[in-house]
Amino acid sequence: MICCCYVVVIKKRAIFLSICKIKMPLDYKRFNGPEDSVSYKRFTADYLKSYDELHSELIDETGHRKDGRAMDEARPMYVRGNFVSQAKGSSYIEMRGTKVVCSVFDPREIVHQNEFSTVGLLFCEVKFAPFACKRQRQSHVPDSEEKALSVALRKAVGPTVCCQSFANFQIDIFVYIIESDGSCLAAAITAAGLALANAAVPMFDVVTASSVAIIGDKIFIDPTEDEEHLAMISPDTNTNHGVITMARLNGLMQIADFRQIGSLDIECILKVTDILEQECQKVFPKIQKTLVGYVKNGIMEQKRLSEEGKAREAKLKDKMLEWSNKISVVENLEGLKYLEELHIEKQNVNGTDPLCFDPRTMVSVGASLRILNVSQNRLSDMSWAKPLRRLEILIVKKNNLENVEEVADNLCALINLVDVNFKENPMTKSIDTKKL
Repeated sequence: MICCCYVVVIKKRAIFLSICKIKMPLDYKRFNGPEDSVSYKRFTADYLKSYDELHSELIDETGHRKDGRAMDEARPMYVRGNFVSQAKGSSYIEMRGTKVVCSVFDPREIVHQNEFSTVGLLFCEVKFAPFACKRQRQSHVPDSEEKALSVALRKAVGPTVCCQSFANFQIDIFVYIIESDGSCLAAAITAAGLALANAAVPMFDVVTASSVAIIGDKIFIDPTEDEEHLAMISPDTNTNHGVITMARLNGLMQIADFRQIGSLDIECILKVTDILEQECQKVFPKIQKTLVGYVKNGIMEQKRLSEEGKAREAKLKDKMLEWSNKISVVENLEGLKYLEELHIEKQNVNGTDPLCFDPRTMVSVGASLRILNVSQNRLSDMSWAKPLRRLEILIVKKNNLENVEEVADNLCALINLVDVNFKENPMTKSIDTKKL
């Protein structure tokens, strides 16, 4: 937090005023750039040029624009989905100097809604990064241009979404313009269409958009920021000048939105409409290819996860088979010289013979064994336990021990024994084993 203090003297009384610039909390639904930053374009020579100077540099002697494109040539477009990890669906579109990120989130209930709505709502917000364009922008307060772009985006995307599929719910669409170099609205509409499809929102069709700038008799397809600026401030009001952005549903061959800024005659508008339809149709295959690619990747990922699941299931079955193997004789433990605790339970449960113990094994482990659990093994005597001289805890639950005196004789030599458990043996029905 940065604080600035001022002193005001009123009638010989000093009043201290403190103006604080408070750092606003971050919104993780959007990209958060530096709060106090400006575009480098403000420090270039083009920023101070007049209208006539900029107009003279629009087209060179060969008929090409300032960036080397022809009049009817659009900028190359890079498209990517799944760009924001926190969003349900997202997209990133880059057209040289124009870079746009769009995030779409899960439907949520409409806030402060008293009556039930039979159709869902779309909430769209377009935000410029502080360094996105030449003029400095407020990082938190939306200006008039951002509000106008948000309304235009909602009107363009609205006819695409099946709003009746999520009644009384709202879908949030956030567009963040990282860098602005013209055709921002067209890029935002195309990015929103891709992000909605990436989020699996019910849609009638995928929307794409394109823009043109008209200056006199010249038509600039996919205009840059300078070309849009000159088209909207043309001093000669008698000539055609302005910017047109059109959103189109290419599969249904319908126009979703048509937006014009400037003064144009009807012949120019009809001519430009045909051009914009062709440009929107050129963008559509790129969006289709991106979506198909993510569907293929999703199928491959699902197949990979299925194969990994089957492999883990096979390993688990092998383990269960290994654990289900029963033993009938406790033997071959002579190598375990320092065995202190041993659990052998539920062995030979369904068999007719009790679990047997190798005398050599009992002598070997008797020097160190302190805890032994041999429950549910159909044991009928305890003579095998005599070599376990250091045994302290013995658990022999759910066996076939019947003669309490014989059991006591077999265990009388275990002088370290402090705890025994003979629950659910036949001998415990009439004799209290605590008296042993």
